[in-house]
Amino acid sequence: MSGTIGKTNKRYKAVSKTVLHQAYQCSPYTFRQWIKKINRKLGSYSGGLYTPKQVKIIIDHLGEPPLLEDVIYQSKY
Repeated sequence: MSGTIGKTNKRYKAVSKTVLHQAYQCSPYTFRQWIKKINRKLGSYSGGLYTPKQVKIIIDHLGEPPLLEDVIYQSKY
């Protein structure tokens, strides 16, 4: 299960906080501060992964990370 990015063939992965803060090239503390404002919208972080829907909310809030390939599936089509 994954979320779709706009009308492209890209799909979000379920990823951990570690993968996301590395994709944004920031410290874990900085990443937590950045997403603090959207915690209610995100909902719970369970199982050690953000769902593809939660990843979409984070990217919509922060913009695309420099290491975008870490959080999307690339379609071969």
